[in-house]
Amino acid sequence: MAQYTVFYQDDTKEILQSYNGVCEDTEFIKYFTDLGCKSILVDSDDTPNDHFYINDAENDVVKRHVMNISIDKTLVDVDEVVTVTGVPEGARVAIGTNDIVQTMNSDSSLTITPKQSGVFLLSVTHPSERKYFIWNNYIEVRSSTIWI
Repeated sequence: MAQYTVFYQDDTKEILQSYNGVCEDTEFIKYFTDLGCKSILVDSDDTPNDHFYINDAENDVVKRHVMNISIDKTLVDVDEVVTVTGVPEGARVAIGTNDIVQTMNSDSSLTITPKQSGVFLLSVTHPSERKYFIWNNYIEVRSSTIWI
């Protein structure tokens, strides 16, 4: 186990930088303080990075969780149904770069019926977003039109 000085954003608790050991480098400290960061000293087996977040008590780092989401297919034709399961209630679901954004209800299953061809990014952000990784997947939709 090693000690790290962890610099993090005060409002989001997102880790910006970890310094191996006790940080006494005043320029380094000033740089992150000027960005609005706080710092804590933690003992950790792993180097704290963006796979971790600062706990609510602001005295330790915690590994992010992975959402247990599955998608039944990622290559479909227009009007073919895609089913996504395991989506947490309250999660933010986005298709494209915020083209369509909704909040997941309590049934944890989502069906999507694409109406146009293309490649679309599907993103799910947990309601406790700093504690979970964002889940991303692409859906490729083929045109079902046959040219003769």
